Amino acid sequence: PGIGFGKNRLQSLRLLRRAGEFRRHGLRVLVGHSRKSFMKSFSETGTGGDEAHDDLLTLGASLNLCTRGVDVIRVHDVPLHTTAWQGWSHAAGLEVERPGAGGPSRGRSSPPATGAGG
Repeated sequence: PGIGFGKNRLQSLRLLRRAGEFRRHGLRVLVGHSRKSFMKSFSETGTGGDEAHDDLLTLGASLNLCTRGVDVIRVHDVPLHTTAWQGWSHAAGLEVERPGAGGPSRGRSSPPATGAGG
């Protein structure tokens, strides 16, 4: 789904909320929502323009997308998202793969693939 790109805030938000539904068509789902301007309206603590603030807004949306079955998320701050996903997935009781630790820590699961933006 195309987040932003000629859509208003409500339309982009609807795409985020329903992104996982695209899987029913047998396709992998990629969402590129990182630092999108419409997400600035999600926060009362800032107006954006601060990358750290924008990354935290993105992180919140990213973890939600993980629960919706999205396969790939495109984000700017990959280490932040990887660390947050590891903490969230352990707290949620998901099985997490730990690279370099002799395989999965409990079964097999991995975060949605992430890509660095520019």
